[in-house]
Amino acid sequence: MAQNDMYVIMYKIIAYLYDCMKHGVEPAISQWDFSALGVPEPYWATVVEQLVSHGFVSGVNIWHSDGKTKVAPVKPEVTMEGVAFAQENSMMGRARQFLMDAKASIPFI
Repeated sequence: MAQNDMYVIMYKIIAYLYDCMKHGVEPAISQWDFSALGVPEPYWATVVEQLVSHGFVSGVNIWHSDGKTKVAPVKPEVTMEGVAFAQENSMMGRARQFLMDAKASIPFI
């Protein structure tokens, strides 16, 4: 699994939004956008679109313009389904383990 694997990106987004919800803070787009996650914007937009369309994240407007997916966070938050997906899905578990292993081997990431 790589840092730019779809499940790793999904896990990072869901985990960040869930952490914000638990601490009662407004999520900052600069903490979970394509730049922060180190992936191309079209790829990030597709991942966010999947999270929204599957009901894992709410408060994000998605539309298509000129063949591109556009993302506009309004009041982004993880849903109950998103938390369950992050905790129970086997691929998300592998993504979580990958990130834990990476953090242990490279503590500054």
